Amino acid sequence: MNHSSVQSVISGTFLVVLFSWRRVHVLLTVVLVALLFLSASVSRAHAAAGDLDRTFGTNGFVVTDFSGLEDAANGVAVQSDGKIVVVGYSSLVRLPAVQPNADFLVARYNADGTLDTHFGGGGKVTTDFSGRLDIAQAVVIQHNGKIVVAGYTDNSAGTGFDFALARYNSDGSLDALFGIGGKVTTDFIFNPYNYSGVDFANDVALASDERIIVAGYTQQNGEYFFALARYNSDGSMDTSFDADGKALTRHSAYENVATAVALQSDGKVIIAGYVYSNPGYDFATVRYNNDGSLDTSFGSNGVVTTDFAFLVSYDFAYDVAIQKDGKILVVGRTDNAVSGASYFALTRYETNGNLDSSFGVGGKVSPYLTYPSAAHSVAIQQDGEIVAAGWAGSGAEFFDFAVARFNTNGSLDSTFGSGGLVTTDLLDDTDFANAITIQPDGRIVLAGVSRRSSGFTLYPQNDFDVALARYEATIFDICIQDDSNGSILRINSTTGDYEFANCSGFILSGTGALIKRGAIIKLQHYASDRRVLATIDRGVNRASASIQLLSPRTTFTITDRNTADDTCACTAH
Repeated sequence: MNHSSVQSVISGTFLVVLFSWRRVHVLLTVVLVALLFLSASVSRAHAAAGDLDRTFGTNGFVVTDFSGLEDAANGVAVQSDGKIVVVGYSSLVRLPAVQPNADFLVARYNADGTLDTHFGGGGKVTTDFSGRLDIAQAVVIQHNGKIVVAGYTDNSAGTGFDFALARYNSDGSLDALFGIGGKVTTDFIFNPYNYSGVDFANDVALASDERIIVAGYTQQNGEYFFALARYNSDGSMDTSFDADGKALTRHSAYENVATAVALQSDGKVIIAGYVYSNPGYDFATVRYNNDGSLDTSFGSNGVVTTDFAFLVSYDFAYDVAIQKDGKILVVGRTDNAVSGASYFALTRYETNGNLDSSFGVGGKVSPYLTYPSAAHSVAIQQDGEIVAAGWAGSGAEFFDFAVARFNTNGSLDSTFGSGGLVTTDLLDDTDFANAITIQPDGRIVLAGVSRRSSGFTLYPQNDFDVALARYEATIFDICIQDDSNGSILRINSTTGDYEFANCSGFILSGTGALIKRGAIIKLQHYASDRRVLATIDRGVNRASASIQLLSPRTTFTITDRNTADDTCACTAH
C-alpha cells in the first residue's frame, strides 16, 4: 500500500466515523493503525546492499534522451556537492551514416537524479571539435570544481582521429583558460609522411598537482601502440614527460590498446588494456615512471600480460584501480574462443607486477555470473571490497546493467544482491553499463546506455539514451570473523548498520546502537526477534559477538582472537 492509498483509507475512515457512531471504537482503532502505518512508511526502509536506491530518479534509475537519436554515457564522476556528471556523446545524424556526426556530451544531474538546470542548457552541454565525430570517453573533476573531459575527435573526415580534451567551468561553460577556448587536441603522428594515423583517448586521470594524464592508443601504418599524454593544468603539453609530453609503447607486434589509466601515490602511471598475442588477446598492464619512461622494476621491462585460459581465449581489460595497499586491480572480460562464452574477468597484481596469489585462483577471478557477461568498470569501496560493473545477457539478444561485488580475496560477496550479483533491466530492452563511481556515502552509481523498447528502426542498436542507476551499498569498516567456523559480522562504526553471515547460507542484517569508549566499540541491538551484542577492542585486536534469534531460538557466537588476520570473506566450513 502506498502513501496515497493509506491516506485514502484514513479519510474514508473518518467519514464512516461521522455517520456510524456505534462503531466508533473499532473505527478509531483502524484510524490509529493506519496512521502508524503511514508514519512507518514515510521513514526509509532498511535497504539491502545491491537494492536500487528508490530515492533516485524513477525507482532507482534515470534514462534521458537528449538528441532524439543516439546518446550515450561513457564516463561518470560525482562532485563534492553530490551532483553527478556523465560524459559521452550526442548524435547529430542517425548512426551509422555516410558521415557520422556527434558531439561531446556532458550532463549533470542533481543527487535525486533530476537534471541540474543550472548546468549548460537544461542540464546538458555539447561540444563540437571537428564538425564530424567527437566522442567523450572519461571525466575527472578538479579540486576547484572544474570538469575535465577526455575522448577523441575525427580530424580528417573519417581517416584520422586525435586525442581531444575539454575543460568546463562549474556552470557548464568552456573554460577559456584551458587550451584554445577550453579545448585541446593532440596528434601522435610520428611519421611525417603519414597523415592518416588514428589516436583514440579512452581514459583520464588527475595528478595531485593538477596535471592531466590521458591514455589510449595510436595506430600508425597498421601498427598499434599504447599511447600516453600528460598535460599541464592549462592544457599545454608537459614536456617533462617523455620529452614532448607523449609516450608510445609497443609490446606486441600486433595490437597494443590502452583502455584505462590510474596513478599510484608515488606518481607512477599505470595503464591497462590488451595486446594481441597470436592467436588470442591477453590483459596488458604497463607501468611508467613519473618522467614517462617504462618502469623496468614492474613485470618484464614495465609490462605484464595475463591469459585467462590455456586454450585460445580473448581477454580484454577495460579498467584499472589501485588499492590502498598499492596492489593493482584490473577488470574486463574473458571470451573462450571455442565455446564463445564471455564472462567477467578480474586480476590483481602485487606492486612488482606479479599476480597476487591471495586473490582468486592464482591472482585471477572469472566467476560464472550469467552468460554472457563483461565488466567494463571497477571501483573500490572504503572497506576494500571491489565493485565491478558492466553488462549481462538476459536472453533473446537483450542485455542488462550488471554490477557484482567481491570480497577482498576475490570471492563473490554473498550479502550483495543475489549471490554477489545484481542485474537491472531499465526499459525492457538492452542496457549496457559503461562506467561506475562510488559516492561518499557508499552508494554505487552506474552510467551507460539504454535502448528504448519502442524505438525500433532500420538501425535499432542506435536508439540508445543516457542511462543512470544507483544502488544501495552499506559500507562496513569493521569486520570480525570467528576463529573456528569463519562466520563474520560486519559493522558500520558510524551508523550501526551490521550484517551477520554464518557461512552456511544464513544472513541477518539490521541497525544497532553504538557505544564507544576509547579503543572499545560495542554494538547492541535488542528487538522483538533478536538480541545482538558485539564488542571490539581495537587496542588488542580482539572481538566477540553473540547473535541470538528469539524465534526459532538459535544463538550464534563469534570469538575472534586476532582481528588483524581477518579476510572477511565467508567460506563455508
